[in-house]
Amino acid sequence: MSYQVEFSNRRHLDDEEMIVIANRILQFPDEQYKITIIEDPFVSIGGLTTLGLLKKTHPDNIEIDINRIGQACLSFIDRMGLINEGSMNSNFPLQHIQAGIVDGNLYAKIPKWLERFASREFGYNHASLGEVQQACYELINNVVDHSLSPTGGMICGSYFPNHNNLQISVVDFGISIPKSLGPHLASDNWTDDAIINESLKPNVSRRLGLEHNYGMGLDLIKTYALSDSGCSLKIISRDGFVSVTRELAHARRSDAQFPGTFVRLCLSKTFLERSIEINSETSNFDL
Repeated sequence: MSYQVEFSNRRHLDDEEMIVIANRILQFPDEQYKITIIEDPFVSIGGLTTLGLLKKTHPDNIEIDINRIGQACLSFIDRMGLINEGSMNSNFPLQHIQAGIVDGNLYAKIPKWLERFASREFGYNHASLGEVQQACYELINNVVDHSLSPTGGMICGSYFPNHNNLQISVVDFGISIPKSLGPHLASDNWTDDAIINESLKPNVSRRLGLEHNYGMGLDLIKTYALSDSGCSLKIISRDGFVSVTRELAHARRSDAQFPGTFVRLCLSKTFLERSIEINSETSNFDL
């Protein structure tokens, strides 16, 4: 089976699409993927980093067809196979969330990445971003506790200095939020977007008696999205699409059914600077 994705100057080569492709490779390792880049897309460093890592880790699955792409972009993709994936920039490289397992190694990478991020982007040495760290943990926990995906999921993060925001993306091809939460609701008349909205309410797992880890959950993630005008939250799961900002929250039927759950949390520079905590101990930046 072949899976083709085409990027042009009308489509943004970004983590959102790369992380979905990565998760698809994880779940369907025998498929072949052709990624075509036509002319120069609006390229993000995060998208290129993730594409380079995919090509490095799955050389037999991915064919990259490049037509008139800028040499700088092509050079970056080539170099990704030779460099340490954590050393290039402030981005958090693509990481696998193992199915049903609390991965201590992955949890340990989050604070190291955030300390490096605070140092490179804001000039703070030995600093942590506790709220961002907690957000990453909660997003990982949701995949581990609720997705029931046999292959787990993926997480990555990218900082966009021109837009002054950090984007954290998580994806899994599990049973989806509507399938996980829907059977525990009192009525069968809930739409997928309404169920996603319900998942954003406080203590939903405890209130519905779900046998899962009772963390802060998506309610905490929603609180962060509402805390500053530059923050936002987007969730796509089955037929549901939910977007949350301080100015507007809306839910609707998705344009196309997504087989699982995709979450993107965008945090503004103002939020990030407010979250910085200075630590007294040094850390090793290597991921």
